[in-house]
Amino acid sequence: MNRDSDAPVTPVKPNPYRDLITNPASRTYLMIAGGGLAVAMLTMFLIGSPIAAALLLVVGLCGLVLRWTAMPVFFVLLVSYLTFAPLGWPNIDDPFSSIPGSHFRFLDVILIGSSMVYLIGQYRVLSIVHVGMPFDAGKLYVKPGAKATVRPAEAPHDRELWMLFARVGACVLAGQLLWLAITYLRVDFERVPPVISRAPVEIPRADPLFVPEFLSRFLLSVGFFLAVALSARFAFWYWRLLQLRIDQARMILIDTQWAEDRREFDRQEKWRGWQKGKILGAARKKFGCGGWFLTVGLPALLLVLFLVVLSCMGGFR
Repeated sequence: MNRDSDAPVTPVKPNPYRDLITNPASRTYLMIAGGGLAVAMLTMFLIGSPIAAALLLVVGLCGLVLRWTAMPVFFVLLVSYLTFAPLGWPNIDDPFSSIPGSHFRFLDVILIGSSMVYLIGQYRVLSIVHVGMPFDAGKLYVKPGAKATVRPAEAPHDRELWMLFARVGACVLAGQLLWLAITYLRVDFERVPPVISRAPVEIPRADPLFVPEFLSRFLLSVGFFLAVALSARFAFWYWRLLQLRIDQARMILIDTQWAEDRREFDRQEKWRGWQKGKILGAARKKFGCGGWFLTVGLPALLLVLFLVVLSCMGGFR
């Protein structure tokens, strides 16, 4: 009998840098995020911003290799600003002249899609080697030796990858269609409904109802966002209701009924206790001034204070 086989195996200390390569899921999403980052850098270089390409490379390496969780936020901010100002400073002459025709531009579509691919891959890499699900309880209720929940070390399925790229394409298409509607339409409060097609040339007027183009784009963006948010909220709420089981629905109804009837039940129990104490001759003595003070005593006290103040003012004169 081999005694070496019965010896306890020394546990291997987790190394997040090694897990980036040895973990199949981490390795897959690392390549996906790296490809999205490379395409985004190339697109920014073609737009005419080598500075942006270098900065995106630094941010991407810090996020993927060093696992800095704040890097995706810096990536979004850099892409947003350097798309508007490729050389680092905005064009102060006419910075918004290209906005009306900026929908479905090839480089913009490629940049948005590659940035979304990088961000998805970055966050999934962090969920695999860093923290997949944070603790719901407070720090006082978490054991000192508790470990964070991470994603299982298995390669992602083909359906997961196909759905990832399909969602990216759908989001890019929806965003471009929304931007087309915002740049093509404009707000005009003199019409019903207050939305018309964009005028070819903006002529400032003294009309108080005239809405400039930048304010019109802002109002349309807010309106579209609220419409999409409310529609999504209603859709997910109804979908959640459809997924409820019988016991879950019964629990929600019981909880809602208790929240609605709690005050009435409390009042009934107080009256029942008062009546029972009165019958037994052990009614609780009432303390306080009662309602007569609020109706008679308080107005009389305020009147006396008012007369005292008037007499003092007369004495000072």
